[in-house]
Amino acid sequence: MTQLNPLAGVQIGVREIYDLLLATDRKVDQMRGEVSQVAQAHGELATDLTDHEARIRALERGRWPLPSNAPRAWPWTGSSARPRGAPPGSDHPLSVAAVRRS
Repeated sequence: MTQLNPLAGVQIGVREIYDLLLATDRKVDQMRGEVSQVAQAHGELATDLTDHEARIRALERGRWPLPSNAPRAWPWTGSSARPRGAPPGSDHPLSVAAVRRS
């Protein structure tokens, strides 16, 4: 028995290879252009993000000042004030006296 070679009658010439090489080159050039556009857009987004974060931080500083301006009635500040809702004379677990005893 003889085996038939399915590619026996196929011939690929130099012209076909050259045409495919040119097509591949065009696709690579197109991809380079797209990658360049994506890189440029990423740079613009990074700049916008940095500016956006700076603006948000400025707004937050205006709304929530540093903890040095916090009320002095908080138990961890060393104040003798009772936590809100605690009855007079109560020994709340977060009060200064309770913390000092533990």
